[in-house]
Amino acid sequence: MGDHFVQRGIASLIRRVVPQAEFETFDVNNRGGDQIAFGLTVEAAERANRAADFVVVGGSNLYEGRDTLGIHVEPDFFKSLKVPLILLGIGTGSGFRSKPPRPSNAARDLLANLHRHAILAGARDVTTLQWLRQLGIEEACLIGDPATFIFNRTRQPAACGDHVVVTMPPIRFWNVTSRREYFDPRRRRMFQALSLETRRLKRLGYRIVITCNDASDMESAGTLFGRDAADAVHCPATPEEHFDLLKRAKVVISGRLHTAVVSFSLGIPFALVDVDQRTSGFIRTYELEDWAIVPSLNVGSSMSGIIDNLFDERFANRWEELIDSRNAMHSRALNLLSHALKAYCPSAR
Repeated sequence: MGDHFVQRGIASLIRRVVPQAEFETFDVNNRGGDQIAFGLTVEAAERANRAADFVVVGGSNLYEGRDTLGIHVEPDFFKSLKVPLILLGIGTGSGFRSKPPRPSNAARDLLANLHRHAILAGARDVTTLQWLRQLGIEEACLIGDPATFIFNRTRQPAACGDHVVVTMPPIRFWNVTSRREYFDPRRRRMFQALSLETRRLKRLGYRIVITCNDASDMESAGTLFGRDAADAVHCPATPEEHFDLLKRAKVVISGRLHTAVVSFSLGIPFALVDVDQRTSGFIRTYELEDWAIVPSLNVGSSMSGIIDNLFDERFANRWEELIDSRNAMHSRALNLLSHALKAYCPSAR
């Protein structure tokens, strides 16, 4: 679901500059539905040369991996591509409490090539930007997370909503995948604390809706939260269904980055579980530290305080300031994109 949110945000930003823009999506790696014709290949470059004004690459964790990136690139792609290349909102770091990767020389060369050939290289967050700078890549600039560009609504008071949305963290953070991860009890403590918190909120009279961004999380969501903790468990089939649930929320408690990002775009107060470099980067970029739930052995005590503050109108001015910073980032991204497109794409003038 997060990929759809990013696509929607990129399209929204580009249409502010080119209102008539039309988009054809394709997978840049084999994680999507296309297991054959994916990636920045010579064939993709030739197709773009025939039919496109420019190529956009965007995504949350495409700068991952030591020997390869999350973007599959054929060596001759850059030589073959004749239309401009734009990198929008790319970032790194989706492992639990992980550090940015240490890329091999081959991966560094690929990163350098991507940025050298891009007319705009917009990093998603300050963590990614600093990481690129440390690798000697100076072409990148900060544009923020594209999913914040979808709605740009003003702050919505909690009293206007009719339910509390709790988004399930990825189940991979619960499952044991290696011996080293087994000895990190913060993983399961995070899920347990969220479950207890939803039960507390329900006892206080709030209607609780659990959402999953991935269908594979549904079974575990039912087990961990269940009827005692939630009034409903949903895995929306489309972005519109997810947007509708969020638009009607009083507040959002999110274990997923892009549910929090869309909530930010909608002006809905939210708390975000800070599980990886992606969430940390988002939190640092927009100064959301007061609304970050950091996994720990006693996470429950801090979580309750943060969540109670979401409902407190005494923090209204603070949320107004945060949304002002979101709007400033949107203006920055819009100006950078507008300048790049008008300089290199005749159709955008």
